[in-house]
Amino acid sequence: MQDRVAFYNKRIDSKKLEVEKLNRNYNSISLLRILTVISAIFFEVFCYTRRDLFFGIVLFVLHIILFLFLVKIHEKIYINKERVKGFIELNKKEIERINGKWKSFDDKGEEYLDLKHPFINDLDIFGKNSLFQWVNNTKTTYGRESLKNLMMFNNLPRREEILERQSSLKELADKIDFRQELTSTLKSDKNKNDETFIGDWVKENDKKHIKFFDLIRIGMPIINVLVIILTIFGIGEWIDILVTLGISYYLLKFIDSDVKKGLIIFEDLKYKIKTYVKAIKIIENEEFKSSELNKLKSIFKDSNSLASEDLLELEKITSWLYDRHNAFYIILNCLFLWDYQMIKKLEKWKYKNKDKFNAYMECLGQFEAMSSLSTLVFNNPLWEVPNITDSVLSGKDLTHPLLGDEAVGNDFYMDKNTRVLLITGSNMSGKSTFLRTVGFNMILSYLGLNVPAKEFNVPIFNIYTCMRTGDDLENNISSFYSEILRVKGIVDGTKRNERIFFLLDEIFKGTNSIDRHEGAVVLINQLLKGDTLGLVSTHDLELCDMEKNNELVSNYYFKEYYKNNKIMFDYKIRQGVSKTRNAKYLMKMAGIDIE
Repeated sequence: MQDRVAFYNKRIDSKKLEVEKLNRNYNSISLLRILTVISAIFFEVFCYTRRDLFFGIVLFVLHIILFLFLVKIHEKIYINKERVKGFIELNKKEIERINGKWKSFDDKGEEYLDLKHPFINDLDIFGKNSLFQWVNNTKTTYGRESLKNLMMFNNLPRREEILERQSSLKELADKIDFRQELTSTLKSDKNKNDETFIGDWVKENDKKHIKFFDLIRIGMPIINVLVIILTIFGIGEWIDILVTLGISYYLLKFIDSDVKKGLIIFEDLKYKIKTYVKAIKIIENEEFKSSELNKLKSIFKDSNSLASEDLLELEKITSWLYDRHNAFYIILNCLFLWDYQMIKKLEKWKYKNKDKFNAYMECLGQFEAMSSLSTLVFNNPLWEVPNITDSVLSGKDLTHPLLGDEAVGNDFYMDKNTRVLLITGSNMSGKSTFLRTVGFNMILSYLGLNVPAKEFNVPIFNIYTCMRTGDDLENNISSFYSEILRVKGIVDGTKRNERIFFLLDEIFKGTNSIDRHEGAVVLINQLLKGDTLGLVSTHDLELCDMEKNNELVSNYYFKEYYKNNKIMFDYKIRQGVSKTRNAKYLMKMAGIDIE
């Protein structure tokens, strides 16, 4: 792993000088913009005192051109600076991920937690110390949503799809320059509004502008220019210019409030749109071997244009909204009714691209999500590629990747002849962790990722869990009834003829020992009627008698030992039934007097 850390540090060092240079250039252009505004004010005052209207207008136009030129340079430097900063941050983040510091990452995906989902809560897919927190490198809302959808498995993948995804992620893992350029390009801290605004906007019905709108949009700028020309030639007066500009300013107030809000949001999102263009160009210019990646890439191209070209048109429009509160923009707005012109251009763009934009962004999001996942493949070169089987579920030296160096590997084997493993053991011995280890690595396998094992064979099953059940006070549901509802979901799945892998941790722990035992026996026998495999942890040693009466059930256990008057665990699974207890000892360790 340390070779990967050295690799990332080298990439960071290569970009530090570039950031310093870009910061200097950015500050220099900022100063030039200020000086341009000051110069424009000075010369306009000078021309006004000399009564030289023509020269004043010429100088003003020249200052506007210079200012807009500086704005373009400024934006370019800013985007490059953000890209390089993003590159450095990305590589620092990878070092933290390798060193086990990823649990401090801010984005945990907590809003995706769903108690009704078959497995995401119990297997730490979202939330604190989760798979999402560990792997997420996405920079857009679309990428984040795409990664979430991949992890939730609303549709179970077929074997061919998993194998293709393995190929795709391996290819992306090797394309580290492509991945990091894509991710760092999408970094932008400027936008404050939700970037999905554009996607929602293109779905809206086109605005039906009355003819009066176009009459004003075209006619008023012509009137303003004519009045200025006539004034220059001495036919009109200064007051005439102020009157026509005042009328224009008044007309701008009639713009629909929602439309005006939309212009403000577009202004805010202009940097994001620029990053979209650059990121999509990066994908369009990249050559892929994977059929899945090439299929995704093809979405960016239709018979008439490339996605980057379509979005470039939108970028050019939003660039004219460079700062709607800037003095130059206000004058430009009054002179040419610039907001009206932008509204018209935006509506024309929407009409042309309303059926394509969301497809473009969803595709970009998928590339982001897959790029995030492929980072795990690159960072963990010693992990094994899982074998997708028909019914065999087995592992050699399988560990839980979220535990890092503390993880202990275990071997196990399940197939159509050994379908349920009953796991016993004392408290804290590793039963629950083992259940999560198997389930979590199955999720990694379905995502097309490698796993921390010497060998992992995994069939394709719908995963159901019943592990972290508790009281639901909001809905007046007890922990036991909550557990019953989880179990019902599994049983219902078998009735739908789903292939099911179930994880049951301390089943029916919320009731008395007799009910717990009888309920567990009935449930396991019920589940065995379907196409199922499962792991069941329990403290009910009598339940282990099922092995004697049902050859499909096999007993395994974890044990503890004592050293220097301390309880110790090796977290290794063994075949058989646990014979030890440690509850009293743990109470004593906690300082509870039990004598």
